[in-house]
Amino acid sequence: MPRFKRSLGYQGPPLELVPRAKPKPALLHEGFAIASSVPSIPEDPSRGRTDGEALPYRRGDARLAMAAALEPSVCRRVLAEGVLAESTKGPVASRLKLWAALANRCGYTDPFYLSPDSIFTIMGALKRGGYRSAQLYLEAAQAQHIASGLPWTAALQQARRAAIRSCGRYLGNPKQAGGLPLVRVAECTSTVPLVSGGPKWPGRAVLLASWWLLREKEAAQAKRMHIRLDEHAKTISWRLPSSKTDQAALGAVRVHSCSCTIGRSPICPYHLMVDQLQAIEADPLAPIFPTGGGASATKIGWADTFQAIAAELGIPLHHPNGARIFTGHSARVTGARHLASTNVELWRIQLFGRWGSSVFLHYIRTQRPDADISIGVLSIFINSTSTGTIRVPAEANRRYQTTSGTSTSRHGTRLRSSFR
Repeated sequence: MPRFKRSLGYQGPPLELVPRAKPKPALLHEGFAIASSVPSIPEDPSRGRTDGEALPYRRGDARLAMAAALEPSVCRRVLAEGVLAESTKGPVASRLKLWAALANRCGYTDPFYLSPDSIFTIMGALKRGGYRSAQLYLEAAQAQHIASGLPWTAALQQARRAAIRSCGRYLGNPKQAGGLPLVRVAECTSTVPLVSGGPKWPGRAVLLASWWLLREKEAAQAKRMHIRLDEHAKTISWRLPSSKTDQAALGAVRVHSCSCTIGRSPICPYHLMVDQLQAIEADPLAPIFPTGGGASATKIGWADTFQAIAAELGIPLHHPNGARIFTGHSARVTGARHLASTNVELWRIQLFGRWGSSVFLHYIRTQRPDADISIGVLSIFINSTSTGTIRVPAEANRRYQTTSGTSTSRHGTRLRSSFR
């Protein structure tokens, strides 16, 4: 009823006499009626997915949600299962298991009811056991403590900081990925895997993974259907699936073009991918980097392949403290350092590599300006709208002598890459 009529003394009909539309039965909160119209509720479609592909698009269904609400415990379980990425669940569960075992051994009845005393005791045991990642164990226990509804006090925070500082003292270099000189990787011409679980044509595989700054899991998940070849423009578009830093599975498309001029360059990303596509199966689901048996190369296989190639090139495999130099992220380091050596702006490298922070600076901080000079440099297009072009430095125009004795030169032309 309009307010101005009430203010003038208008007496309208009582509220209960105003006719109303009769609610539809399907919208009533009648759980059994709704459940009978929905015979079964599908399981969480994202459960156990490791391929990184986005789920098929669909609209929400109120009937399914109402039926699911009849099982509150299942709703909580499904939500909890999606908090961590599949690749993270195992390590976190392992840390919690060890923390609980140490707490019980030390006499604490509830391992996740933390106190300054329990933090110092268990972290001390981890330190004496030689655990370099003791902080991750404490963070997992802290999450359980808070999830139980217990307060995180200033005393606990102080104990946490002190324990982490003590456990990290004099550890030396972490097991941080190192990179290979991208140009020299072309010297590896083997057609069979160098290690168990590694990719066939390892030199070419490492070059492709380095050009696209891939993580080992992204390389392991790569399928033929993710690649789009444009023979006219001589470009390769690679649709990269999601990762644990891309929970929505938005993915990304990264594009490289041919870098050859007079002759073929041994590190041209376009021709390397063309050769790879011709060598693998035509099935869209075929892995881009298969093993000798046809399966996808494993994460461990990728890391060991980097080690094997480094050994062939005569590059040290360990830091002075014994830590391994080459890991599953070595392709990202190799590609980032190669781009940095050609004077590509750091923010462009960060966007192309999908780094959400400046952590990539640790990969390229030791790169010398005159080291591993590229044959070409990128002319990069950001989000298909803003563009930027980089001049090829004089050093990049030097002739690159291949193992076969032939030579090629960029002569100031550009290698083009796109962000989408």
